[in-house]
Amino acid sequence: MTSSILEKQLSSLDPPVLVTDGNERAALAVTRGLGQVGIPVIVAAETEYSLAGTSRYCTDKWKYPSPLRDPLGFIESIKHAIQVNGISSVFSISDSTTQVLARVKEELGLAGAAIPPWDSYDLVSDKYRLMELAKQLDVPIPDTLFVPDGNVEAIAEQITQYPVVVKPGRSLAQVEKSWTKTTIQFVSSRNELLELYGRTSYLSSPSLIQRRIEGTGQGIFGLFDHGKPLALFAHRRIREKPPAGGVSVFRESIAMPEPMTSHAVKLLEQVKWHGVAMVEFKVDRESGVPMLMEINGRFWGSLQLAIDAGLNVPHLLYRMTKGASEVVPRDSYRVGIKSRWLLGDLDHLLLRLTRSRESLDLPRTAESRWRCLMDFCKFSEGDLHYEIERWDDLGPAKLEYRAWLTEVTGVPIWGVLRAMKKGLGYVSAPVRAARRLYHRWTTHVPGTVTSVLFLCHGNICRSPFAEMYFQSLLKRRGVGLTVRSAGLDTTPGKPAHWNTRTSARELHISLDDHATTQLDADLVSNSDLIVVMEVGQKKRVLSLYPESKGKVVLLGCFDAKGPLEIGDPYGRPIENFRSCFSQIVRCCDNLAKELMLTNRNMGPSPAVPSPSKSQ
Repeated sequence: MTSSILEKQLSSLDPPVLVTDGNERAALAVTRGLGQVGIPVIVAAETEYSLAGTSRYCTDKWKYPSPLRDPLGFIESIKHAIQVNGISSVFSISDSTTQVLARVKEELGLAGAAIPPWDSYDLVSDKYRLMELAKQLDVPIPDTLFVPDGNVEAIAEQITQYPVVVKPGRSLAQVEKSWTKTTIQFVSSRNELLELYGRTSYLSSPSLIQRRIEGTGQGIFGLFDHGKPLALFAHRRIREKPPAGGVSVFRESIAMPEPMTSHAVKLLEQVKWHGVAMVEFKVDRESGVPMLMEINGRFWGSLQLAIDAGLNVPHLLYRMTKGASEVVPRDSYRVGIKSRWLLGDLDHLLLRLTRSRESLDLPRTAESRWRCLMDFCKFSEGDLHYEIERWDDLGPAKLEYRAWLTEVTGVPIWGVLRAMKKGLGYVSAPVRAARRLYHRWTTHVPGTVTSVLFLCHGNICRSPFAEMYFQSLLKRRGVGLTVRSAGLDTTPGKPAHWNTRTSARELHISLDDHATTQLDADLVSNSDLIVVMEVGQKKRVLSLYPESKGKVVLLGCFDAKGPLEIGDPYGRPIENFRSCFSQIVRCCDNLAKELMLTNRNMGPSPAVPSPSKSQ
């Protein structure tokens, strides 16, 4: 940290601000926005190291349990952080932390904190109730069917055109004592719609079926003081990840558009909104009408764009919590400023280059792959700012690049460089990285998956554990895919290996009832995705069943930490079984993420915990 920043923070009369969700890009923007005006910032996250925690503007770090898996532990950790550090305010960044803290902010002594009141947050977070409110206020929404109880059969007859978009009422659904993320899904037929509702448990709660809107995504972002707008900002999305709609990776500030701005202000005034919010619209390409998509009652992912355009929203929010609210004119930021999340934009490009328009749910009017490549290569434009990369704050970019390269190659990249410097692993590490990169980027998960088959040699060690773990994972997330396992060379009816059962039991997985199954043509035909453990197994399946081309993948491709192939622990000590199953757990968690990205039938993906020490 430079001396000038340190002097500013030491001279500040205010205690520090706690910023949650340190691995979110919005958390980094908040940390920079506050730190640049001399406000001390403590960055909190689920991991020891985080994106915002590596910023020069971070004065200290705090680690807490997952607010989704352990909400009570999360609350206790935040309470302890407030007491130990004398926190003046908490800036909550994600839906998961905001939902938990909005319920208990008075209990934590955060009544004046930068967290919205629970009643208004609960209303805007419920898409079902929000769309009903929008209709009452004459705010345009897509053609919508309201499904209050999951009974979709009668309503399905009213749908005359597909595809449609199925939206759960809430982004987070409660499963027992923890929370899980839901997902918006595209549905292309009536049968697919009925099947989706039949096997997705959280769709028994209120949900929406909407006409898919094709057009430009635009957002109105605001800071409100009990329903009074203090500052407003607008941008348009240029590129997103996934390309059909998701996180903005390239965007541009625009003048406040009408009637979109009036619609957004009307909604947030109605609910007496207090704090920051993002009102997302999509401008229908056919009619030119801005349609309300959702409201996020938190900081938005492209917050750095507003700061670069001259509107330091985090500082304005901080002043509001101190009783110094000020109304900012609507023309107070610069229009035409562009912001680029470089690695997100690279992911967008790789998806476009390696997958078809159909698998990405893109319309026929989407740009060609060549045009996407040409657009990506425009690294220098007027008023272009890079979101993470800053010459005066390099820590976050270094951390993000290292994590991205490790995930893509499966090799701890800094470790490889050190080994090469010492003359060790000079050839083998780059070869392994290239091999993993080849298999990873040639692995395409089918666009529609309803059945998964795990395959290994004998169906007594690796594949039965993968089958039962993946089943339990999907069950916890309310998703009902068919999951089976088989062996390439086995005798049907044999139990799982003793060490397999023992090691699985330690992870709360029971394989006592497992009986081996021999791979045959029927199993191959009835499986949408065949997951193997070794490269040789993939080649053998393709050789025996050429019709399986396009649906056989290596499980190890989905693990950024272990080797490409998951070795057979048969005949080895139980420690090898435990190590093998740990890798299978990581791979299955990440496979579920991949399915959520490419497969519209897939439910929510689990959060993958990071192995680090507790606070």
